Amino acid sequence: MIFFTADSSGLDDEAVATIRQAAEAARVNSSALVRVVGFAAPDTGSADYNKVLSQARARNVADALIEAGVPRTRLRLESRGATSFEMMPTESRRVDIVIGT
Repeated sequence: MIFFTADSSGLDDEAVATIRQAAEAARVNSSALVRVVGFAAPDTGSADYNKVLSQARARNVADALIEAGVPRTRLRLESRGATSFEMMPTESRRVDIVIGT
């Protein structure tokens, strides 16, 4: 998982390190698809805004995976838009990288 600050799709150093680890795992599982799923917090803005924000987050993570060596053809991007959280607000401001499903 990659976490974002509110109202942002920028990648920090921790996110880049996590993406590199995910890229390595994707290389080990070289035939597996890699799903990149973006989310946004429901309190950030309108449904349309949150959809665009979750898309931007997913796209930035996907671009970083490509830069780290994951072929574009193996990536599947999804954006879920606004989603509520269970324990912490950052749960809503995330991108999940799922390898192999």
